[in-house]
Amino acid sequence: MNDKKQELKRVERLKNRMLIITTIAMLSMVLVCCLFTAYQISSMEKGILDVCATQQDAYVQLVVDQINLKENRDDEEIINDILGTLDSSANKYWTFSKDRAMLFVKDVIETNRYKGLTAVSYYDSESAKKFMEGLEQDRVIHKNIVVDDKDYVASGVIFRYNNEDYRLCLLTNKEVILNNNKFMGAKIGILILVAFVLIVLLCVSMVYARQIEQANKETLEKSESIRQLQGTVGHLNDLLVQKEQYDTRYQVWSKDVIKDFLTKLKNKGTKSVVAVKIHCTRENYKDAFLRVACILLDRKVLRFSLDETSFLLLFLKYDSKVAQSNIDPFLNKGTILKGIEEVDVEHVNPEEFVQALEVEVQSWI
Repeated sequence: MNDKKQELKRVERLKNRMLIITTIAMLSMVLVCCLFTAYQISSMEKGILDVCATQQDAYVQLVVDQINLKENRDDEEIINDILGTLDSSANKYWTFSKDRAMLFVKDVIETNRYKGLTAVSYYDSESAKKFMEGLEQDRVIHKNIVVDDKDYVASGVIFRYNNEDYRLCLLTNKEVILNNNKFMGAKIGILILVAFVLIVLLCVSMVYARQIEQANKETLEKSESIRQLQGTVGHLNDLLVQKEQYDTRYQVWSKDVIKDFLTKLKNKGTKSVVAVKIHCTRENYKDAFLRVACILLDRKVLRFSLDETSFLLLFLKYDSKVAQSNIDPFLNKGTILKGIEEVDVEHVNPEEFVQALEVEVQSWI
């Protein structure tokens, strides 16, 4: 009898011990699942912010290009004609500064509030100061910063206009991006799903073990999809940057590589090209010509800088008449056509061609 009582007590103690162990294990698993879910949501948010920041960088570059399209605008004209026409609110707005002085913030009312304030005073947080100090010339960058105790995704660039350095920044509240209806709905849906799975796990962990395993598998698949998407977006961004760097419309090569280009064209079977020699009376005419040429001339026109005010254009798959008609709209008092000729690529000596070109350029000075 006593032995039976002792056996019952031992079994009861074992059951209690198993209950404690099971409870601790389930609570530990719940904690692990909560942390894992928080990490995945954080990764997803970072991915969304990174994609939006990249798109925002392109928008800033577009506005800078629009400012540079027309020369000799003063600060007020830039603000009124361009920045003042852009959409802005408390959650997404532009800032414009020169020599550390704030010229434009959000709109006319906000600008008046910050008149006389320096950019350093406006961007007073540590992250904002690092962002402003890290801005690069003619290259848009982005960073997460804090302004007025609010988190923003900021894109900015330093560009030179009328021989002065300007800083243009676009700030978007992170909450606006993350609280997008579709994204917020997806995130809430994920949270509800995880909460339901965890409740079921605590209540009937042994019965629904397979379902919990399937839910974890789905979570891992979603994480992998997000990781692959981030990798794909990063790869596409790299390809776009690389493509823009080597696009003939935006690239001006040195005269030192003309020989290499002629040799490569010959190896590719190109029989002839049209060489157009341009001389500008001042350096700013050359810059203006090249900016317009980026838009009006196609990728079949190679651009080479001969000196500070002269350059050579090689028209591929063009004849002289078509090349002449393409170049006529650019000519004015400051931009002079010095010569146009068809070059026999198959028989020309690249080194002699470049030497003759250098002698000819010296006669223009």
